Amino acid sequence: MLSDKMNLTDLYCVWPFYCKRNFVGTRQHYADTRRYHELIYVTDGECTSTYKGKTVKNSPGTVQFLPKDTVGNKHYIDFISQYNCITFYFDSDVPLSEEMMTYDFTNNSKIKAIFERALQIWGRGETGYYHHAVSLFYSVLYEIEKNYFSGYMDSGAERRIEPAVEYIH
Repeated sequence: MLSDKMNLTDLYCVWPFYCKRNFVGTRQHYADTRRYHELIYVTDGECTSTYKGKTVKNSPGTVQFLPKDTVGNKHYIDFISQYNCITFYFDSDVPLSEEMMTYDFTNNSKIKAIFERALQIWGRGETGYYHHAVSLFYSVLYEIEKNYFSGYMDSGAERRIEPAVEYIH
C-alpha cells in the first residue's frame, strides 16, 4: 500500500509511453535499478507486468505502482496488444512498498481524466505546471485511498467498537 503519510519530495516528470504495433508479442526488460517510483495508468491496450515473480495483467483503467531501487529485481513487460500508458515518476519522503501493486479503476473515469490532465499540463510546461502536476498526483493518491482503503479499520478502533457491535447484535 502507498503510505497515507507520504509527501512527494520530487515529481521528475509525467510521461506517456506508446507501444507500437511491432512491439506486440515481445518482452521488454527494464533496468534492474530505477531511480524513482512509478505510478502508471493504462489508457489503451494490454500487457502483463512481471516483477519479483509476481505477474499481473494490465488493461485500460489499471493503475500500477512500481517501486524504485529494484537491484536484482527485474521488471518485464509482455505486450499483448498495442499498449499506451501515462506515468508519474516520483520520489517520496518515506520508504514505500517494495512490492508492485495494481488497482482496477475501469469503472472510474475520474482517474483517467486526472492522469490525462497531468500529462497535458506537464507537456505544456507553462508557468506553474510543476505545482499543478503535483496537485494532480495527490488527487490520484486520494482516489486510490478513497476507492481501496475506505473500508479499512485498524484493529485498535475495531476493538473499541466491538462491545457496541455485540450489543446491537
